[in-house]
Amino acid sequence: MARVLVIDDDLNVGEVIRRLLADQGHEVILSHNGDDGYALLKAEEFAMLIVDIFLPGTSGLEIIQAVGANYPDIKIIAMTAFGAQDDIDLRGYAERYGAVSTLEKPFDNELFLQSVSQPLAT
Repeated sequence: MARVLVIDDDLNVGEVIRRLLADQGHEVILSHNGDDGYALLKAEEFAMLIVDIFLPGTSGLEIIQAVGANYPDIKIIAMTAFGAQDDIDLRGYAERYGAVSTLEKPFDNELFLQSVSQPLAT
């Protein structure tokens, strides 16, 4: 199965994602801020990145841009509790910068697993 990096400052969300993916046979590494998460991306190999758009330190959008530009083989899923803020379509930006999909939190577990399995199958 795949090696997945999850970057989310909400410890509960990260743990739910870790359990869901581990039950599917994936190896999951958790990071709780953008700076540490991006350092992991540069140091280790991952098939997928699941990242919250709003993070302490380096933002999720900055990470998505950097990964899209420098690590094009990594599949990216962006998450946010805010679909649009101040008339800015954050999910749309994430997809333009390289995210294969975006999820709004809280998400349905089955929808989440489908969002992960589809890009990993390609």
